[in-house]
Amino acid sequence: MAEAEALRAFGGAGVLVPRPIAEASSARVLTMTKIEGDRLTAWLERASADDRDRLLGELVSEVAAQILVRGHVHADPHPGNFLVTPDGKLALLDFGCTLSLDRTERAAYARLVLAIAGANHPAAARELAALGFTADAPQQLVLLTESLIGALRPGNSVAELDWEAAFAAQLAQAKQLGGLTIPRSFVLLGRVLATVAGLLATYKPRLHIHPLIARHLAAAIT
Repeated sequence: MAEAEALRAFGGAGVLVPRPIAEASSARVLTMTKIEGDRLTAWLERASADDRDRLLGELVSEVAAQILVRGHVHADPHPGNFLVTPDGKLALLDFGCTLSLDRTERAAYARLVLAIAGANHPAAARELAALGFTADAPQQLVLLTESLIGALRPGNSVAELDWEAAFAAQLAQAKQLGGLTIPRSFVLLGRVLATVAGLLATYKPRLHIHPLIARHLAAAIT
């Protein structure tokens, strides 16, 4: 069963996940352990600013590790699939939709982030092409990517970014790109990143994203 395999793949990761119970499962029924906790957004609403910042920082780091290091990505990350346990740990539920990224793809995404962070547009264009992105105006595609992941630059604070304005600008730019092709991997990754970005936009944690993901970027390209 695919979801049972996904649970095993995610087991031992940076967050808690249910464990499949083989003796109580069959080809059509999956039984798993229960994780007690509160829905993420409910927990965030009542948490202190320090606790909220800590947990959202852990979430950013976990998503980066999934994409860049482990290559197993939870691709249905709406807030209802996150729990926070009574001792403040992050848990993930519902592994019916996952994405696998091989080492080459992980390294390409890492190099793309580093190229954008360093304003190296030719390198960013090469990595976009290697990943399967195309557009009639490749430079405009680079600029769109730059606006999408600009928060990852060193020194940028999440709390100081106007996320709503940025998203509106990104959507407007995307609609203007002729011949745009987006690889399937990024279609699913876009869902993941949009969920995380929505949480950051809502709660504006006092975080700098680059330090949270720097070690994952390094791991992906070594």
